[in-house]
Amino acid sequence: MSCKAAPSRERLFILTWTDRHGERRGPPRHYPRLDTAAARAVQLLILSGEPGDVVELVHLGTGRQLGWAKVQANGTVTCFWDWEI
Repeated sequence: MSCKAAPSRERLFILTWTDRHGERRGPPRHYPRLDTAAARAVQLLILSGEPGDVVELVHLGTGRQLGWAKVQANGTVTCFWDWEI
C-alpha cells in the first residue's frame, strides 16, 4: 500500500511591505490565492500601517505587479489593483 501525499499549492503571489523611506518592513509574504493576498494586503495596512507605508502585490511566475495599497497622511488606504491579464 502506498501513501501519496497531496500536492502542495504553489504560493505564486508575493506581498512586499515597505515604509515611507523605502525600507522593507519584514520578510516578503507568499500566498497561494490572489483574493487572499489582496485582502491580506489591505488588512495589514489598516491594522498596523503608518502613513507612507506601501504594500505591493506581485505574481512570482510572470513577475508582473498586480497592484499596490498605500496609507495616506490622513489615515485612509488607497488601493490600485490591475486585474487585466
